[in-house]
Amino acid sequence: MRYISRFLFLAAASLSWLSIPASARDPAPFSWSGIYFGVNAGRAWGDVDFRTDVGDATATSYFDPQANADSVSTNASGGADLRGTIAGLQIGALKQTGNFVYGVEADFGAFNLGGSKGATNFAYPVTPVPDFYTVRASVDADWLATARARVGWTTSNLLIYVTGGLAVTNLQVTNSFSDTAPSAGTGGSSRSDTVAGWTLGAGLEVALSGNWSLKGEYLYVDLGSVATSGTVVCGPGSFCAGTFASPFTTSADVSAHIARVGINRRF
Repeated sequence: MRYISRFLFLAAASLSWLSIPASARDPAPFSWSGIYFGVNAGRAWGDVDFRTDVGDATATSYFDPQANADSVSTNASGGADLRGTIAGLQIGALKQTGNFVYGVEADFGAFNLGGSKGATNFAYPVTPVPDFYTVRASVDADWLATARARVGWTTSNLLIYVTGGLAVTNLQVTNSFSDTAPSAGTGGSSRSDTVAGWTLGAGLEVALSGNWSLKGEYLYVDLGSVATSGTVVCGPGSFCAGTFASPFTTSADVSAHIARVGINRRF
């Protein structure tokens, strides 16, 4: 009797389901077509390649002998890690044709990324008495804008996509030098430039209720390089003030990875 009751219950449930119109049983899938606006936030990390040069040792250069110049250049050159955060706004438009989705997106936001390379109180390799120098090269970015194409494939309410295009930011490169020698060497410079690079990435976006959607995205960003040039001279009041000078240049080549989440609203 128990099995008969279960059978009758399942049969009644099946008939009730079949009596519902097909359009009600299977709601129309989410449409990705349209204009959307949203916000995003995440983490950024990357690499910078510093190249610092204080020139060759000459009769009029600050650094003499060559081993001292090479030591300073080496300590402010090479790779360094970058760390930061990102948060901003995005706007875009998509067109869906069957399962194929394509469109464009632009975003702008805070991009707090920075890092440095150098040495503090490092001994000159060649000196009559122990003298030490401090040298530092650093790079910072505080905003990022991208304009990208988006191409993807949707199944049910999930969109899988790749994206790529233009990336623009402002890079500020700074270098500084000082030492404890009797000549009291000092020098440094800073330059800030808006640079254009490229970005490539991929992501997943899932439709929520209404016209909302939630996405997770990874981007690789190559931002190119910026260079700054200054001079290292004898310090004011030293015995050689205004006598000796060496060039002091630093370039920074920056790339970054971005992992972020975002929420969009379609109109």
